[in-house]
Amino acid sequence: MAKMFDRNNLKYQQVKVSIESVVDQLQPGDKIPSERDLAKQYDCNFLTVRKALALLVEEGRIEKRTGSGTFVTDPNAIAKNVNHVGILLHTFSDPYALRIAGCISQTATDRKITLHTKMIHDYQGSATQAVESLQAEGCCAVIIPWFPWEQTQKMLQFVDKSPIPVSIPAVFPGLEHQCFARAATFGKSATHYTDLSGKYFQKLGYNNIAFIGPLSVDNDILHRKIIGYTNFIGQAGLDNLCQLIGTTTKAMDKVASKLKQYKGDLAVISYDDQHATRFLTAMHKLGLQAPQDFGILGYNNTDAAEHADPPLSCLYGDYVHPAQSMLDNALGLAQGKVVQTTYCRPLFFKLRESCSGKLRMGDKLPALLEEIGFMDMPDEQAVEAN
Repeated sequence: MAKMFDRNNLKYQQVKVSIESVVDQLQPGDKIPSERDLAKQYDCNFLTVRKALALLVEEGRIEKRTGSGTFVTDPNAIAKNVNHVGILLHTFSDPYALRIAGCISQTATDRKITLHTKMIHDYQGSATQAVESLQAEGCCAVIIPWFPWEQTQKMLQFVDKSPIPVSIPAVFPGLEHQCFARAATFGKSATHYTDLSGKYFQKLGYNNIAFIGPLSVDNDILHRKIIGYTNFIGQAGLDNLCQLIGTTTKAMDKVASKLKQYKGDLAVISYDDQHATRFLTAMHKLGLQAPQDFGILGYNNTDAAEHADPPLSCLYGDYVHPAQSMLDNALGLAQGKVVQTTYCRPLFFKLRESCSGKLRMGDKLPALLEEIGFMDMPDEQAVEAN
């Protein structure tokens, strides 16, 4: 017989109490019925059940395992292992990935959490072996701070099968709660600041503004930046010069040869510092030099940007807060909770030589930067991020 409820109380709260009584009779690791089975049992909508289960997840009473179901947690095991977290570093890690990993390590040290680091080269054999080792070492969760986008599908399969929760650095359908940021805010800055980059170059007087980035089907950040770029191009009435480039030197050389025709009136928005420095090298081969022959912006402000020829002007975010949020998300997952940042943080602008701002604007540049909204990181925050 369907259970009757008091209409004076919210139904999902009563469903939660009923499910809680069931959980109390089960052992840690036992699987509870599906949402639809519970909805049928309590004569309510499955969304009501989902809301009730979410409360129990937040309290750490149960945990959801993607593709497997919902299980009763072991409070004693969680308390025992919460000070041990694993991190998987890919052998292809770029400077951004290493910087984030370093900040996660520092955050863990500050919080007296032991970080167990494993190197992997794929998300099949090496990652599976690594996570089994991390589980044996007592880690309650694992962080993937970065992954090669071409390995996205394998990474998602690995996350789905992992014996312990995995925090990931991007939003994917069905795994939204395993990203450090909520889907509603993740990646919004990529679109906004790419659009602002176009407006900045237009204010500097450029009529040919290109975007260069990697060839990638699954790269969500790339897609968001392309949206920002194409929105700007459409509004400005300029020609679309979006260039998606393979990893070979030959591929970049081909793009440089194509864009050479715009010498003196070319600005380039780069997906990241690596693509910017690769483009600088390709243009050097053709006898062209920034900022005299073209302007270019990097992204991430890595060491490569500072030591490029010329040094790269860059958009960049702080590394500390994403690192903290990744660790928070991992620890939350270990306790059956969803812990995500909801704040879309602003990006900062590091002015160097490559963007041609000083060359074209001189003393008027500070006013332009303020108008666009490009400001460098405050000194006190820069100290925290280093």
